[in-house]
Amino acid sequence: MKNEEMDIFQLQKKIAIVTSTLGIAVSIINFLYRINAYGVYEALIHASFWSVLAGSLVIMLTGFLNLQAARYLQVLMGFLGGSLAILDSYDSIYGLGLFILFSMIAYKYEIYRKYTVLKILLEIVLVYMMVILGSSQKMSSTKIMLGLDALIYLTIFLFTTFIMYSHEIRGYLRKTRQAEVTITELTEQRLKLNRELEELNEKIDVYNSKNIIVNFDELSITPREQDVIKAMVIYQDTQKDIADRLNISPETVKTHLKHIRDKLDVGRQSEIIEMCRNNFIMEGKK
Repeated sequence: MKNEEMDIFQLQKKIAIVTSTLGIAVSIINFLYRINAYGVYEALIHASFWSVLAGSLVIMLTGFLNLQAARYLQVLMGFLGGSLAILDSYDSIYGLGLFILFSMIAYKYEIYRKYTVLKILLEIVLVYMMVILGSSQKMSSTKIMLGLDALIYLTIFLFTTFIMYSHEIRGYLRKTRQAEVTITELTEQRLKLNRELEELNEKIDVYNSKNIIVNFDELSITPREQDVIKAMVIYQDTQKDIADRLNISPETVKTHLKHIRDKLDVGRQSEIIEMCRNNFIMEGKK
């Protein structure tokens, strides 16, 4: 059974319990009221007793059947109760309120999914006919019965409305909490990914710094100065060794080194070797 269908079935059972219980209460109140006024026999055969009692029992019994027909019957009994309420007191809100309430239930049961306009139009026509009949008969209840009817109707309306929408409200709250948890998790994941990205960028920067190749031409480093750098990088020559290898004087080597440091913007000979190592890496492997 799908979750949505299960939720509707649970709603159906709750509505059946509430409406049938209150319907039985109404029938008992009507019975007791008419016993004092007309006697036991008249109270038993009066429509206000057996019709409400029978309708309540039908709703109770069918409320536990997971069938669309049972849900249709619930709505139909609600409209029937609204019609009787209008006939009994056409100028009260109870009958119209029952129609509104069970229209909400019908919408919840997805009864309006097909032929929506036609069904709502039929409801309006039915309410209009009941008002006409009720006003023509000029039937009304006593003040006591009006008070009891109002109390019972209000109880049905509030209980049923709460039952119908409390599940949705809890569902929305649950989804909101789940969304907050998901947002928190995603935020933590984003922070973690940002940290990992920063670490990767640092590694990339280190890698790039180790694999940089100095453009000697752009820095105006002369071929002779390049030879000096090459001798330091590949052969790890001292200044004297460089002078012997290149057949130049040590003073000339010092002059070349000074120019090289200025052009590379470094202060030590070791920095020259580290910066220019990749320029001669292939030659160093030969």
